[in-house]
Amino acid sequence: MKMCPFLSQAIWEEKEGKTITRVIEVMCQGDKCFFWTQNTCTFVDRTPFNLLSTKITSSIEKGFADNQGSLILLKEVYEKTGKEFAEKIARVSESIEKQTGVFPEILQKLEELKNSVSQEKADFEKMIQEMQKIAEDFKKRVENYEKIQEQLKLSSIYEKILFLFSRGEYDLAWEEIEKVKDAQKDTRFRILEATILLKKGDRNSAKQIFEELMDKGISSKEIFNNLGIIYYEGGNFEKAVEIFDKGLKFSREFPEILYNMGLALYKKGEIEKAFESWERVLEIDPEFIEAQEAIQKYREGK
Repeated sequence: MKMCPFLSQAIWEEKEGKTITRVIEVMCQGDKCFFWTQNTCTFVDRTPFNLLSTKITSSIEKGFADNQGSLILLKEVYEKTGKEFAEKIARVSESIEKQTGVFPEILQKLEELKNSVSQEKADFEKMIQEMQKIAEDFKKRVENYEKIQEQLKLSSIYEKILFLFSRGEYDLAWEEIEKVKDAQKDTRFRILEATILLKKGDRNSAKQIFEELMDKGISSKEIFNNLGIIYYEGGNFEKAVEIFDKGLKFSREFPEILYNMGLALYKKGEIEKAFESWERVLEIDPEFIEAQEAIQKYREGK
């Protein structure tokens, strides 16, 4: 006996005729094979014996044929499924290859978009900075315009006060200057204010304002001339000469200071220097009547 080539994985045991009590292996006997199915041992004609031409002589011939058909169908299904799977794999691979080819382009587009966004952001920030600069410049222009308007307004008030002062209307001039706030009173207002006080006879208040301006380093021929007059009228001729001399260093062509310097020098007893000052006044302004009268008066007195 030899192993059946078709049912090589099972063996059998026989008890009481053809009934199988335990099927383990099927062995060939001559030209017959024992075939087990459903606990029944059946002889199978073994001539010829292969998957396609085996003649089944038992009552399970149909079942055996179906099994063979199922195997063939299974094989076809497997082959078809394998082919479809292979085709699907090929399509997926092709798709991956295409996407792999497109991916660098996508990365490039993203990089270009990133650069574009960065540039647009930089341009937008630059535009914002320019707008802020324009806004700041406009704000400064508005502030300057407001300052100019305020200066024009103050200049108009100053001219009005100066006009009243020139006409000798000191009380009206003082009323107008008191309407101006202290914070708005620049140097010209302060000088005019002290000068009005001096004309009104308040020498101490005028002196305080003039000295305050001098301490701040403000130089003006009006300050030196008026402050020198205050010291002269107070009998302090030496101090008056000192102040007039400062005024002349600031403005040597100011005839009023030269004239007043001559008066102070004459009171100090420096007669020749006094005449030199008055003569210098007439060189600058030949029509300066006070200097003419001073020379005539004091020469006769001399």
